Formats: sequence, C-alpha cells, structure tokens
Amino acid sequence: MKRWQVAGGVLEHDGRVLLVENQRRGGASDWSPPGGVVDPGETLLSALSREVVEETGLTVSVWERHLYCVTVEAPDMEWTMSADIHLAASHSGEIAIDDPDQIVTQARWVDRSESAQLMEASPQWLREPFSAWVDDPWSTGTRRFRYRVTGTDRASFRVNRTD
Repeated sequence: MKRWQVAGGVLEHDGRVLLVENQRRGGASDWSPPGGVVDPGETLLSALSREVVEETGLTVSVWERHLYCVTVEAPDMEWTMSADIHLAASHSGEIAIDDPDQIVTQARWVDRSESAQLMEASPQWLREPFSAWVDDPWSTGTRRFRYRVTGTDRASFRVNRTD
C-alpha cells in the first residue's frame, strides 16, 4: 500500500484565494490550492512552504493555523493519502512558477465564487473541503474529511465521503 503525506496551503489576498492549475497524466488538468508531497526528512510546514514557493513564487513567512485534514483511502489502487491544509497568515512576492515536477502550469488569485467553477473537474477530496471553507470560513478548530475511492483508474473510480 503506497502512502502519501501531503501539505496544502490556503492563501488569501484582497478577498481572493490562490489556486494552481495541475497538469495530470493523460492530459487532464484540475485546480487546487498550492501544495504537494512531504519529502522524507521534511516537516509538514517546511514542505508546505517549499511547495508554495515552487508552485507560485510566493513566500509564506507564517502559517496561521491548521484548517482541515483530508484522508483518502483507495484500496483498489493500493494507496492512501493524508493531506493537512493550513491557512497562511502572511505572504510576499509575485506569482512566478518554478515547479521542478512540471505539474503546475499556472497560478492565479480568483474570486471565491470563481474557485468553485475552476475546481469542478478536481477530485471530490480536493473540491469539497476547500469549497466548504471558501463558502463559510470557520475561525476555530480543524475539520476532518474522509473519502474512500473504489475502482482502478481515474476514468472509472467512484468516490464516497465516509465521515
């Protein structure tokens, strides 16, 4: 069973949120908050800061708090993923993509209402938790979202929320 630990960040500026477009295998693309896999030896927040710089060019000096955690189990594809999403307290710099994985193709500030449209093609486990926070930001606590994926490829899998 392959296990991934992922870190994601929510950045805000002038009432907008930052999203990145990800180019997936097979030519599909989707939008998400910036973030990525925590490499061996990294702390979650150092990995998150690194990913945000690589994917957006922005530097986050302080992560304010842990917003939500997403757990996805995909037994048919033999993987699990845990993602911890944090809210940035402040950031600096200009948008400039330097993604060594060449997955992120663009980054941009979007109105909250536009984020839902952009994320329509994103997996449910990315779209739902982020939309929940954008639609009604909570000021305390960490929310948890759990999903189970059945099927053996992106074209045929089914996602069920289990929490």
